[in-house]
Amino acid sequence: MAPPGETIPTTAALSTHPGHATPSTADPVRERVRELADVASQFHVSLELEDLVPLLPNTGPADAGSLRDWIRAHPGVIEVDGRWVRGPTEAPRSPDPDRRARAEQYWQRALERFASPGAPGDRWLRFLGVTGSAAYRDAGPTDDCDLMAIVRPGTLWAYLAWTFLSLRLDRIRGERQGDPIWCLNYVLDERAVQREYSQARGFLFAREALTVRPVVGPGEYRQLLDRNGWLRQELPRLYASWGSGEGARQGPAHSPPGPGIRCLNGLLFPILATYLQVKGLWVNHQLRRAGQASHCFRTLTRPSRMALATMAFERRAAGRPRSATEDRQWSPTDGDYGGAATGPTPPPPSPQSLQR
Repeated sequence: MAPPGETIPTTAALSTHPGHATPSTADPVRERVRELADVASQFHVSLELEDLVPLLPNTGPADAGSLRDWIRAHPGVIEVDGRWVRGPTEAPRSPDPDRRARAEQYWQRALERFASPGAPGDRWLRFLGVTGSAAYRDAGPTDDCDLMAIVRPGTLWAYLAWTFLSLRLDRIRGERQGDPIWCLNYVLDERAVQREYSQARGFLFAREALTVRPVVGPGEYRQLLDRNGWLRQELPRLYASWGSGEGARQGPAHSPPGPGIRCLNGLLFPILATYLQVKGLWVNHQLRRAGQASHCFRTLTRPSRMALATMAFERRAAGRPRSATEDRQWSPTDGDYGGAATGPTPPPPSPQSLQR
């Protein structure tokens, strides 16, 4: 997700930027379907018909068949190709039928790697979830598995250091060869995540927050959602269905960090934050040289949060159109930018390089 107070708009802001009528005069179902088609087109992802149903207002069609009938009755809003949907001006695609199975495999691998006691950084962890394309069940063959973590106050940078080191050692030792590349791209402490979720930030943020698939601590995340009622108002269906938590492990018992860990965390912050900032600049430079400027991202580092925020997503959330340069520089062979999403922060195409 984009940082608080920067680019994520309120629902009202989204509804009044060009192409979106105000809620008082527009059909909310039509506007939501149009928004989804626009996002899918901008980020070059495919959507299944059945996946749109939970994203609609309660007044919208209740199942895929009813939604198909609604689309036929409202030509020009969105098109249907079999079980897939696309924007009305968009050329038909041939979606990868393995994306859903691949996303499920990523989630199962995350459960195996992180849901067992003693996993990297477990003592400081309150919640861990799969985000991005794997959470959307739309993982491409080159996608990483994006992760969101919520940790205890005063432990964030110790958690990141320990987790990065553990994952690096896995690669050096050649262990867990079948695992995807893990990308921790959205990590906050308990206080920061409450501040971030407490402000109404519109449909895109709510969609990301409510599609996270829990790995550790589903109860803690459910409480976070319940404390912030605007999420329920924005996406009532998705809110009601979130968190079956199948296979997820409850978070470890609460144990405040001691002064030694807090001191270590404070020492690690400037070191690791500087490394991530410099590495992010280098990756962005490589992306621009490769003609993929639309995949550039910002590395956001604070004592209580770390996030990788892609610029394309932030422009979309702020209601700014994709530039002609970005459209020209993207091609279907550029690699996947799964989920049109954050995780809740949208990932850059190769964020694993930040962890090397």
